[in-house]
Amino acid sequence: MRVFVLYRPRWPSLRAQALQVFQSAHALARLGVDVTVAYHPGDGDPYAWFGSTPVDGLHLVPLPSGGTAASLAFRVHVARWARRPGVFLAREKKLADRVLRAFPRHPVVLEAHEVDSLQGRDTLALERRVLAGVRALLCNCEGVRSGLAWMHDLPPVVRVVHNAGPPPLRLARGQGTVYAGSLLAEKDLETLARAAPDLGGVTLLGDHEPARLAGLQDLARGALDVRGGVSPAVLLPTLAQFEVGLLPLGTGWFGRELTSPLKAFSYRSAGLPVVGADTPALHRALGAAFVPYAPHDPADLVRAVQEARERWDDLRRAPVRTWSDRASEVLEVLESVA
Repeated sequence: MRVFVLYRPRWPSLRAQALQVFQSAHALARLGVDVTVAYHPGDGDPYAWFGSTPVDGLHLVPLPSGGTAASLAFRVHVARWARRPGVFLAREKKLADRVLRAFPRHPVVLEAHEVDSLQGRDTLALERRVLAGVRALLCNCEGVRSGLAWMHDLPPVVRVVHNAGPPPLRLARGQGTVYAGSLLAEKDLETLARAAPDLGGVTLLGDHEPARLAGLQDLARGALDVRGGVSPAVLLPTLAQFEVGLLPLGTGWFGRELTSPLKAFSYRSAGLPVVGADTPALHRALGAAFVPYAPHDPADLVRAVQEARERWDDLRRAPVRTWSDRASEVLEVLESVA
């Protein structure tokens, strides 16, 4: 089977989308799928950045610099690829829309991680047009599927495919609590910051906006140990130095329904128990493999971390979902429309 990924990531990059697209494509290629991804090259080799090795069947195609040149080159690569049968796997709805019109004989599978139609009429029309044309829909969580079903008629094949992580590490027990991720408002980092002094401090990993970080550090009374972003190649051994991974979320629609957090699976792969907000989205993504705390309640977050420390060995025994597991689910859908 041949697959062309309709997304143009920039690699290397710390963005979750960039990591997810690479790992998904790499895992599909390991299952024998011929996968092509065109990308914007940054400073460094993608395989080294993601801590992976080349695999037969995975074709990473660098695009030229400059918006116009890159766009034209991408269209040429798509047209050449489409001379033979294959399936387009779209992570970007605008690209899916173009391909549906240009290559109507090729099946397109949309992978949705959001409900864009909530942003206005233009995105509503685009999303409706794409969903009417694709053969199948993959959603990263149940909330995205429900949101899209509320707004549109869905294609005949719909499947929820949560995120995943690398094969698990099993290293010695680390020390301290860690949060790896962005500081977006819907992540409710204020609760984490207020709990940090009673947790003996919390380490933050990631590239963070200085003003936002300063406000959180004030709430934490200086108890945040701020470090920079960590490349995927060394993320797991870095996380494994800690004892517990934190996953704060707010109670808005995103936190309740629209997320399958990549960091949750990275924590699990690194061998860390996860303490996360008690929201439906996390229960669906992780099942019983995390300790919930009441959102917006710093004292309950401290309690949940203590529980995770006491149940450390037990929590690590839960099965770890890997990119290979996820790729097998995606492949079933791709094969059903090929």
